[in-house]
Amino acid sequence: MNTLLLDLGNTRWKWTALDDEASAVNGHVYSNNPVSGIVKQLKKQSMPTRLYIASVRNEELNRELLQSLKAEGCEVRFLSWRDCSRLNTMYHDPSCLGVDRYLNMIGALRLYQLPFIIVSAGTAVTVDAMDQEGVHLGGAIFPGRRLLQTVLIENTDRVEMPYSTESDTIFAQSTETGVLAGTSSGYIAAVNGIVNSMRKELGETTQLILTGGDAVVLENNLPGGFQSTNNTLIFTGMREVVARILD
Repeated sequence: MNTLLLDLGNTRWKWTALDDEASAVNGHVYSNNPVSGIVKQLKKQSMPTRLYIASVRNEELNRELLQSLKAEGCEVRFLSWRDCSRLNTMYHDPSCLGVDRYLNMIGALRLYQLPFIIVSAGTAVTVDAMDQEGVHLGGAIFPGRRLLQTVLIENTDRVEMPYSTESDTIFAQSTETGVLAGTSSGYIAAVNGIVNSMRKELGETTQLILTGGDAVVLENNLPGGFQSTNNTLIFTGMREVVARILD
């Protein structure tokens, strides 16, 4: 049976094989028609017989994708917080904790020693802390680097989106490089501040796990030590959860 794992983020979607942890991860930016784009891409490599999906997208898109995949003969299951209920969280309403955050923590529990902090750096940045006893204490959510730039551009006049993605100096000498310098440096400083605040509670040697599209940016700019980057963490968590479902 050809079974794939599919991760639907806010900006990108990616997939990999269920049975082979060494299999390649295929990443794609959404097309103008996300559902047809996903189905078309999956058909290129032979439509799987079964898909397990972790999605942070809206329910309307999820339903449309479900119907389209079923029409192609694919069995689909969207993973939810209920599938992750073994994870001990202090969230007041566990159903409000995103499935992607659950899966990242489940993956980290398999691969890393407690306590740890997971920074998932995508469209939004989520920072989740798990203590020495394996309890999710909660976390913080912050705009991603590109989102910071977009909000600034959309709410000001005469400030345009920069063509580049990084600034090599904080001493900006143009509006464009000023946007880059401010949002990039501010983004890194904010994430570092959140992590440091959590480490004051958990211990200075608490493992920091970076994942997501901007993980490398943070890896290159945050102070070193007790730090790992893992961009397949969510798939490790998905494999753990699917194994329990199939058991």
